[in-house]
Amino acid sequence: MKRESSRDHRSAIESIFAPKSVALIGATDTPGSVGRALTENLRGFKGRVHFINPKKPRVLGAATCATIGDVSEPVDLAVIATKAATVSQVVRDCEAAGVKGGGHHFRRL
Repeated sequence: MKRESSRDHRSAIESIFAPKSVALIGATDTPGSVGRALTENLRGFKGRVHFINPKKPRVLGAATCATIGDVSEPVDLAVIATKAATVSQVVRDCEAAGVKGGGHHFRRL
């Protein structure tokens, strides 16, 4: 197993606590849902936000991607607001997509 350098570790922590880009997996316009509350709150985020919803091309007027793998630029932090049964796969998808503040970095923090 490759050991993570202190610089890589610091970068992972910065990606979590000071992200420049965020992906919300489970973005939705369903009233009263966690996904909707997060979608509304992230609209005020100063960095780049990627809304992920495999069933809707737009959520509250914002364009969505079907999966984290469809995002065409690096993502610092993924916020997961999906059913508990899907979270393990979503985390694996984030790792495969190279999300800095998730996947294998979460296991090392």
